[in-house]
This record gives sequence, structure tokens and C-alpha cells, in this order.
Amino acid sequence: MKPINNVLRDIQQTKITWVATKDDPTIFEAFFNGEHVRLRLNDFPDEPLYTLFLRDKAVDIEEGPTAWHLQHKI
Repeated sequence: MKPINNVLRDIQQTKITWVATKDDPTIFEAFFNGEHVRLRLNDFPDEPLYTLFLRDKAVDIEEGPTAWHLQHKI
């Protein structure tokens, strides 16, 4: 298993479609290299744009990678 810092770097450089959860429209999820990851859309600009949840860790992300796509459920 790759170290978390390497996975975080890889996630931010990869095209990912994040799908909104049905319970909370500010929480998105995806699978990346077989790992379930979650993304929370925060109250920007008062907070970081996103918080990424990976392996029981929360990491704030100030700018969203341009390769990411947030898909809301209809």
C-alpha cells in the first residue's frame, strides 16, 4: 500500500468523477485505486474549498484540481 502522501498527490493529479451521496449533497465519494475516498465541499472562502477523507485521515485542499468533476445526483 502506497504511503498516504503519495496517494494524496496521485488523487490530485488524476481525473476523478466524484458522486454526491444521497444523504448529504456536500459529501461526494469515489474509488481511487481500490480505496474508498470521500470529499466534503466546505463553506469556502471561510474554510478550505474541500476536505478529503482517506484512510481515516482528513486533509484540507485549498484549490480543486481541474481534472475533478463533481456529479450531483438527480
